[in-house]
Amino acid sequence: MSFHLTRLKVEQLRRFRQPFELRDLQPGLNLICGPNEAGKSTLVRAIRAAFFERYRSTAVDDLRPWGDSGATPQVVLGFEHDGVAGELSKSFLGSKRRCDLRIGAQSWQGAEAEDHLAQWLGFGFAAKGASKAEHWGIPGLLWVSQGTGQDLQAAADHAHAHLHQALARHGQGGADAPGLTGLAATEGDAVLAQVDALREVLLTATGRPKGALAEALAQLDATKARVQDLQAQVSQYQQEVDALSQLRAEHQRDEAERPWEALEQQLTQAREALNLAEQARQQLDEAQAREAELQRQQQWAQQVLSHSARQAQGLVQRAEQARLAAERAQRAEQALLQAQTQRDLAEAAWLKAQAVLQRAQQAEQCRQWQRDLQALRRDQAQAAQSVQQAEAAERALLAVAQPQGTTALSLKESDIRRLRTLQADVAQARLRLEGLATRLRFDLLPGQHLQAQGLTDAETLSLQGQGEQLLLGATRLTLPGLGALQIEPGGADPQALTRQHHTAQAAEAAWLAALNELGVPDLESAEARLAEQVRRQQQQALAEQALQLVAPHGLPALRAHAARLAQDVDTLQQALARAGDTAASDPAADSALAEPGAGLAATVAEAEAACKLAEQALQRATAAHAQAQSEQAAARALADSTQREWALAEQQAQQPDQLREQAEAQARLTELHTLLQTQQARVQQCQQQISQARPDILAQDVSRLGRSLAQVRQTHQQRSTQLALSEQALAQQGAQGLEERLALAQAEAARAARRLAELQQRAEALTLLRDRLQVHRQAALTRLQAPLQHHLQRYLGLLFPGAELTLSPTLVPTVLQRPQAGGLAERGVLDELSFGAREQLGLISRLAYADLLREAGRPTLIMLDDALVHTDAQRLTQMKRVLFDAATRHQVLLFSCHPEWWRDLGMAPRVLPAG
Repeated sequence: MSFHLTRLKVEQLRRFRQPFELRDLQPGLNLICGPNEAGKSTLVRAIRAAFFERYRSTAVDDLRPWGDSGATPQVVLGFEHDGVAGELSKSFLGSKRRCDLRIGAQSWQGAEAEDHLAQWLGFGFAAKGASKAEHWGIPGLLWVSQGTGQDLQAAADHAHAHLHQALARHGQGGADAPGLTGLAATEGDAVLAQVDALREVLLTATGRPKGALAEALAQLDATKARVQDLQAQVSQYQQEVDALSQLRAEHQRDEAERPWEALEQQLTQAREALNLAEQARQQLDEAQAREAELQRQQQWAQQVLSHSARQAQGLVQRAEQARLAAERAQRAEQALLQAQTQRDLAEAAWLKAQAVLQRAQQAEQCRQWQRDLQALRRDQAQAAQSVQQAEAAERALLAVAQPQGTTALSLKESDIRRLRTLQADVAQARLRLEGLATRLRFDLLPGQHLQAQGLTDAETLSLQGQGEQLLLGATRLTLPGLGALQIEPGGADPQALTRQHHTAQAAEAAWLAALNELGVPDLESAEARLAEQVRRQQQQALAEQALQLVAPHGLPALRAHAARLAQDVDTLQQALARAGDTAASDPAADSALAEPGAGLAATVAEAEAACKLAEQALQRATAAHAQAQSEQAAARALADSTQREWALAEQQAQQPDQLREQAEAQARLTELHTLLQTQQARVQQCQQQISQARPDILAQDVSRLGRSLAQVRQTHQQRSTQLALSEQALAQQGAQGLEERLALAQAEAARAARRLAELQQRAEALTLLRDRLQVHRQAALTRLQAPLQHHLQRYLGLLFPGAELTLSPTLVPTVLQRPQAGGLAERGVLDELSFGAREQLGLISRLAYADLLREAGRPTLIMLDDALVHTDAQRLTQMKRVLFDAATRHQVLLFSCHPEWWRDLGMAPRVLPAG
């Protein structure tokens, strides 16, 4: 089957606001090139929208040009099918939405055209919202978007039914081949599904137990745990009996030996030795404190003498510092006078530049106001025209929105649906009642009759002649001269069905009465009234849309906008008039501009630059002046402070008290040396005494013996308490019958083990059956996949000579096997290959699908958007051979932003304009 596009035209679609058309598309390979954002992806999106999106869909706002909410995107596709010309035209959004399909002399419109196209090309539509990948079928498999060439599994799943149909019809005459597809397709899936369902009752997909098998396993584990628990209790009971005997012997031994009395005597001796050592430590502390006091007094005397020496040396240094500070203060005063002069000159220049800038800014402001005034006058005229259009649209809306009565407005679609439901309930209740009743047909001789009791509320009903009667309950028929017949219908309760019938009739009558109050006596009148109401609502919606286009925020807001524009025009006119008066009354600024050098600042930018330079010069002069002031003040302060410090130091050095303090410090230092030697000898003696006594070891002995005494007494008391508790606990456990309970638990565990073995044997049998079925199914699947494998090998040999691809049951390549040196074969899972290799194999698989579908009589179109961008130069050369070969059987639309890559494909590229 031959199918190819001949032209593509788009308008008001994304970047193509104006009409754009690609003509004379070839049946084989077509290369469409352009730089980034030239519109290649837009054209791909247009083709997808023409096929996949419903023309009435509201989920295609992405097709509109940016910022143009009123655009109506349009796509026109010309094509040929088996030599017959055809055209598909679609318009989205807005009020011009439509779809037209023409093939030869036949034509379709609207949803009919879309459904015919979907059935013909093998895809579907979304029930609601935008189209998604799961609806794209065959085109979704053959149309590759940017960066998705390697994602083959999902696309193959969505086209799975079409591929299997093509495989099933592949053969002589295109006849079905149930012998090949029986086990490999639906029938085999049904058998496997039944076996899997039986197996899933006992095992999960990974082979783990579930259901009854898991319960049996859990029950066995629980009984084993109970047996182990009881065995542990019996063993524990026996161990506790032995422990009780040992505990009683240890308690009797403690009562005889009384070990706590020896520990009490040792603890008393250790405490006495520790007290003697503490007394020696106190004497050492007193001696060390006296030694420290003498050392502090010695340090004080040494500090007094050192201070006197430093004071004499500092007096000489302070005199020199005072002289240097006075010289520095004199230099700082001279620098301050120079900085003051420079600052005054810079300030005068800055004031002059400010005057020039102000005049230039006023002139520029006037020119800007004149430009704004012209723009506002244009906007004012446009706003006045919009107000007139909006008022006309509002009048049209008021004419359409005239109410036709409150009755029609209160009628809802839910009311009609409710009435239909009630009528259906009445009919269904009547049918159930008639179906349940027992039919009594009678044909009596003249003068004969039957007496029936139970048919009506009357006690007895006489039946004569011929007729038919429905028996809904127990009925007694009396035959004069013969006796009576008791007839009791079977099945459901007839009285309940009768009540349901009466209830449904009452509900229907009540709802009809409610609708009658709204002016509609029956269902037909209500439906007609609702249709009229919907028509008026549609007319009102169109009128509101027309008003919304002219006045999006309402007519009052549009009028207010026009009034604001008029007010802005008056304001600017008044500002321009005031500016003219100000310029006439300010001759000072004109004189500043007329001075020599002012002509260089003819523009605002030049005046601002000159003013900025003057301001920077002023800032530098001001900063230099401030720094000179700071340095002068600091130098003067330093000179004054050094002079005062030198005078004060000289005065203090000559004080009599200070001289006397130096002499006393020298005498005290000699005395303290002798006293300190005596005290250090005493400290050494006390330290030797403490070292021999080892008070830390004595404290440890007291602590150790105290804890040992407490531990011995506590152990004796605990052993006594534990002895009593153990005797009581063993007496209670002996009365529980642990051995009898253990025997019962062991029997229950044996029964659970037998039940588990039965279920495990069933699960293993089902697993074996499933594995055997899968082996046979795989063999049938291999025969079924042979046509597709043939097409795959055709392309694979061009890319990887001698390689083979293994297909999954879902017809997707999974393993690539390539020959290596030495006759070995390299096997690789496709998911573990590089991105570029997966993209190349994905494209090869899609081309093989296209060959298979074409042989099965399905139209094919291959569309590649920037494909093979991750392919190296060597592989790209091989893939070009693959594409060229496929183009001899299919139309290929190749979109690329690298035309230099495809120069050797043998055709001139279609270059899209940039920008």
